[in-house]
Amino acid sequence: MTSSIQVVIPPTTYCSGSYLEGEVQLNFRHLRENGDRFEKIWVTLRGRAICVCADNDSEDHETIPLFDLSRMLWTNGSEYPPPDSDVLRLFFRFQLPDDIPPSLLDRTGPGGTAGVLYSLTTVAVRAGRFTKPWKQHTPIVIVPRDDVSPLLTRALVTDAFAWRTGHKSQQVRRALWGDYATVRIELFIPGIPVFPLFTPVPFKVDVKTTTAKLTRRIPTDGRADAGPTQIFPIPPADASQFAFQLVRRTTVRVQKREETIQSVTACTPCEHVGVNIPSKEWVPMPDALGWSHLSSNQERGVWVQRAQYSSKLVFNVPPTFSIGDRLAWEYHLKLKVPFPGSGNDVEVEMPVTIVSGIDKPVPRKQHQPHSHDPRLKAWAPSTSELSLPS
Repeated sequence: MTSSIQVVIPPTTYCSGSYLEGEVQLNFRHLRENGDRFEKIWVTLRGRAICVCADNDSEDHETIPLFDLSRMLWTNGSEYPPPDSDVLRLFFRFQLPDDIPPSLLDRTGPGGTAGVLYSLTTVAVRAGRFTKPWKQHTPIVIVPRDDVSPLLTRALVTDAFAWRTGHKSQQVRRALWGDYATVRIELFIPGIPVFPLFTPVPFKVDVKTTTAKLTRRIPTDGRADAGPTQIFPIPPADASQFAFQLVRRTTVRVQKREETIQSVTACTPCEHVGVNIPSKEWVPMPDALGWSHLSSNQERGVWVQRAQYSSKLVFNVPPTFSIGDRLAWEYHLKLKVPFPGSGNDVEVEMPVTIVSGIDKPVPRKQHQPHSHDPRLKAWAPSTSELSLPS
């Protein structure tokens, strides 16, 4: 059966304070064919924050109303399609409140749920006391309006910024025995206070590997031996071997209970990754005097190898936000560089503050995420990941 009603809202990422516009299309020919009759049609735009703290024995939850806006669009007999059409177009427009949090949905096992959900509900009441109304929920993605970050992030366009650095040094070894080698990872991102959505953010990664102490032969002609063909560890040959992630830590409080939810969003470089891997270097490291058992044509030392990678990332997650002391979330950018062997992966984390970067609605790719939480089934659910503009 073809539906007599269609709700049309262009796929859009809205910002607080902006206008949400759409239309409900009522097809009178389909009404006659389906034997359907509606008495009235209205739309309601709602926002709710949902906090749940739970364990296997009990659950505390709280729903925080953010806003409710309603419009009556049509009553039976009040308006008909134009003579050349079967469709009556009912337009609506809402202005979103200022200072509302971004769309979000975070869950973890039985422990907690954090949600900021926005939905447009369209209701058509049928004739007859016991007939079921037609109802449709349309999820709406909203981020806070951002008038400030263009001034703070102008350096991203001009490259006139200093770098902020995070680093990690870690000892690794190929197997459960043997001497330790060393890996040092340095992650560089722009030293600016906030990072806007949908905007390329430059990064650099420096990897330095130092082998365990080795012995190599020195030929009699004075030329040093090239050393082993395979050394451990070596930097990744290309950027596809390491991974960027945005780690979100969401704190939920209900009464005296508190839960922390951690979720991860993968970040893929949005441009070609530049790679520079110079030749490895031999650094002599003689044994202590009196402890050497080397022959005259041998020497002790380590192989040092460096690699540099550079590209840009784009963030597409709900901006950093807090709702009083009930709900708050923050982000860390994590870089994971794998090396062979158990427990040898090296990770670097840096805190980042993410803002929307927009002061008006922007078109986006179609994105209709779904929730499977029974507490949220009355909502066409929201999202934890924002689609990039189309």
